Amino acid sequence: MNKNTFLMSILFILIGALSVPAADIIWVDEDTADESGYSEWETLLESAGHTVTHRTDMTTLDDDKIETLNAADLVIIGRRTNSGAYIDDDEINQWNGLTVPLILCNVYLARSSRWQWLNNTDVLELQADDSITIEQDHPMFHGVGDVGDEITMLTGPEWNILDINDAGNGQVLATHSVDGWLWIVYWDSETPFYDGSSQQSAWPRLWFCAGTDDAPGPSDTRLTPEGQALFINAVNFMAGAKPRLDAFLPNPSDGQMEVPRDASLSWKSGAKAVTHNVYLGTDFNDVNQASPDDPQDVLMNQGMTETSYDPPGFLESNKTYYWRVDEVNTAQPDMPYRSDVWSFTTGNYLVVDDFEAYNDLNEGQEGCNRIYLTWSDGYYNPSVNGSTIGYPDPDFANGEHFVETEIVNGGSQSAPLLYNNTTANYSEVTLSTTSTAIGNNWTQKGINTLSLWFYGDPNNPDTEQLYVKLNNSKIVYDGDAAALSAGVWTQWEIALNEFGIGLSNVTQLVIGMEKTGATGTEGILFLDDIRLSKND
Repeated sequence: MNKNTFLMSILFILIGALSVPAADIIWVDEDTADESGYSEWETLLESAGHTVTHRTDMTTLDDDKIETLNAADLVIIGRRTNSGAYIDDDEINQWNGLTVPLILCNVYLARSSRWQWLNNTDVLELQADDSITIEQDHPMFHGVGDVGDEITMLTGPEWNILDINDAGNGQVLATHSVDGWLWIVYWDSETPFYDGSSQQSAWPRLWFCAGTDDAPGPSDTRLTPEGQALFINAVNFMAGAKPRLDAFLPNPSDGQMEVPRDASLSWKSGAKAVTHNVYLGTDFNDVNQASPDDPQDVLMNQGMTETSYDPPGFLESNKTYYWRVDEVNTAQPDMPYRSDVWSFTTGNYLVVDDFEAYNDLNEGQEGCNRIYLTWSDGYYNPSVNGSTIGYPDPDFANGEHFVETEIVNGGSQSAPLLYNNTTANYSEVTLSTTSTAIGNNWTQKGINTLSLWFYGDPNNPDTEQLYVKLNNSKIVYDGDAAALSAGVWTQWEIALNEFGIGLSNVTQLVIGMEKTGATGTEGILFLDDIRLSKND
């Protein structure tokens, strides 16, 4: 397509496109214009009224470069960017921490081994004529298509996409029409990209797959006329994107079932909020209508600065609750900003540990919560205690973690318990109840049962004995021993009175594997959803 035809085709389609005032855009890659095809991207953007600055010197950031990037209306990372030049931990934090809207067109940088936007590292090669399906009614599709429409986006040779359908905490806007692979995903400000990611968006972020490939491509955008119109719409939307002002990303999530009775509530703060008012109750109308002047017994906390609220005591079992958060800033005349009224329904249990809170942050770093800092094991004394809690040496660059993220019973994480009784007689891990939300008093609310889920690796031998101890009082697993190598999740329930101890001061929970014969063996057990409940 020659330049004049290219411009005419895009301008006709742009008649219906979303428009905003002209934006100052910084385009980032490392290639010269004739190698990367940047010149036609520049022509496309300038034809829509924007000003574009091409920067090829951003593989190492400093304060001046960060200030320059943050001063733009929009930053775009081009598809021909070398992802390996942007993987320094500090610089990943800097890029994700930019307080400017950012569009990422490069597949490789979105991976969990790079900027941690999408939780996968597998890159697939596709043909250019594959189409996308519009998944959401969103401004960037105005004048291009409606929900459910299929659009052919790219021309030219093969190109790459990530083998992933789950956007984590992002909003899926478009997917591959046949296989559902993610194509366009949006994250609001202050949003973890996915559960388990150590990264979150400081400002609105958009992943827009634009034809990343492994070999030098032609000097053009490779977008079809419809793809060009959609890209300009995306640019216009992101250039005008502002952080949310209302509270969002509630936890528990809206509509969540089987929420623990000792759950605390948390949310992401609106950008201008100074304090927060929290409303919680079992009647939708009360929570929806209440205000500081008319609290209706559902205004739980007014003027709090934290973004979490822990209801006193325990919530009722099997009950639906409604809650909302108002964002307050007396210097803003149009505040407070109300959140939606969210809901959740409780179960009949209390959580001892569901292993969802653990992360990979470095020790000493704010927010660090590695699993072995809460559960003690035998890592430094393997001849006595052969256990290791969590994978001992995860390869973060390839998406590995201390916890397990594929073999899970509930949520998105479980705990690997590696045992080795070839020299030790037992392999056990210990949890101090002072580190749990329920504490050491296990007589509350009539609870009478301890339960946990375990998954035995199919390669495990069947000669070891699983056990649980409370305050050194041991109960051995009396179910089918084959469950320890069955490759499926098994629930083990224990009546608390079987331990024969006072339950008002439970200080330690121990889970272990001990050898039953003269020669011990080794293997791996996954643990999840340790709970206390009241069973009839």
